[in-house]
Amino acid sequence: MNQEDTIEVLSVLLQSLKNKGLKKTINLLKGENNVKVIFDDEIKFILDAVCNEFNVVYEDIINSKYSRGENKYIIGFIVYYMYQSTSLKFIQRIVFTNLTKALLSNYKQLIFDLDKDKIYNEKYILIKKQLDNKILKIK
Repeated sequence: MNQEDTIEVLSVLLQSLKNKGLKKTINLLKGENNVKVIFDDEIKFILDAVCNEFNVVYEDIINSKYSRGENKYIIGFIVYYMYQSTSLKFIQRIVFTNLTKALLSNYKQLIFDLDKDKIYNEKYILIKKQLDNKILKIK
């Protein structure tokens, strides 16, 4: 391995530490967390629809260490649409294993309360309307 390869490996490792945290990075390197979760069609459709609206990859949202800013709205939309057909316990156990049910419930409530502050939430209200058209038509 030459010096350029070493620098690239270290930069990727540092980026992983920043994004996933120390414990998850160690588990990834050990190969303990390399299991790819296979979702059923409805869950995959909701994940894809919400993540496409926000231009993010759903693996980044599911495995993210932090859920601040826009991420909490992305998680909120995912939970909001999944909650219409399944329980919060299932969503927490299968999809968002690193978040608590209380936190997922809070994010879901963000979506329910979008209309209360229309000026601040105008962007998210428009996204919700677009997602309603996509997701609720399928159901």
